[in-house]
Amino acid sequence: MLTPPNPLDPPGVRDRTSIEDPLTLARIAVAGILLFATIVALLLWATGLVPRALVLVGVLWALYGFALGLLGGVLEPMIDGLGRAFGDVGLIRAGSGYSAIETLVAQGRYDEAAEAYRERAQVSADRAEATLRRAALLAGVLHEPETAAVELENLRTAGHHLTPAEDIRVGLALAEVAEHRL
Repeated sequence: MLTPPNPLDPPGVRDRTSIEDPLTLARIAVAGILLFATIVALLLWATGLVPRALVLVGVLWALYGFALGLLGGVLEPMIDGLGRAFGDVGLIRAGSGYSAIETLVAQGRYDEAAEAYRERAQVSADRAEATLRRAALLAGVLHEPETAAVELENLRTAGHHLTPAEDIRVGLALAEVAEHRL
């Protein structure tokens, strides 16, 4: 039976009886089987039926240490590593994010970032997002709101197929540039 956490425990202390680790059941099973086998071996030794049964106790506890070492030292880190490695597979296509360009912005390399956004806008699937990000950069830290307004207007009128959501975002960006930057 699981007990509720103690409210007097400091934050971060977990209930030791809860089963959060998936390998806990494996550890309990290994310990239970080897404990039973140890008791049987000790009884056989104590009764004198098998005098060498005490050696079996040492072997059983060596197996217990080996099994727990294998579970905790090999299997658990391997499962954790695979979980991290495959955790976001399929969620984001490799190279499809804007983190490399945002890194340039964070480093203060605004001209390079604006050029990278311009190159990214050549891909039709990324055209609207990349142009919006470039326009924000141009109208902001690069102090070129006229260029940003022209690029946004060209995106809207140059025959590029925009979704309604993208069209609204472009319109809002144009209004922002016109109201606050020009």
